[in-house]
Amino acid sequence: MNILFASAEAAPFAKTGGLADVVGSLPKALRQQGMDARVLMPLYGLIDYDRYNLSYLFSFQFARTIGLADVHVHTTIHDGVPFYFVQTWPQFGQEGAVYGGWEWDVPRYIFPQSTGNGCGLGTEDACWLVPGCVPRQRLAHRRAAVSAEPESRQP
Repeated sequence: MNILFASAEAAPFAKTGGLADVVGSLPKALRQQGMDARVLMPLYGLIDYDRYNLSYLFSFQFARTIGLADVHVHTTIHDGVPFYFVQTWPQFGQEGAVYGGWEWDVPRYIFPQSTGNGCGLGTEDACWLVPGCVPRQRLAHRRAAVSAEPESRQP
């Protein structure tokens, strides 16, 4: 079974409470049971790139109603679990805290989900990060959106 966790936080990278503890430990336990569990989360400015040995993976542009957004994806392996970090200005990449207040957090946490309407990293559309993953919904839409991407990124 292939599982992709999409979370606002995960220990040890960014932690404010219990969600980070679960997302930081459950994928490891699932991998020990033979499942391919991975994590997708924002690349906050507070995450120490060098300490966690992050590396750049790829970038793409995502069309929004207000123009194009440059989205950068970084990765690392922690405790045997692949982690993917999404960075895009101004939503993620410079902040010193995970959460910043209702008026700021609502639009920025909607962004990763809205990319699911294009060729980006929404929960279902990030499925290609997990080998053999087939999303249960929007599969036809996803295939049409991904067809414009390089072969190496397709599932």
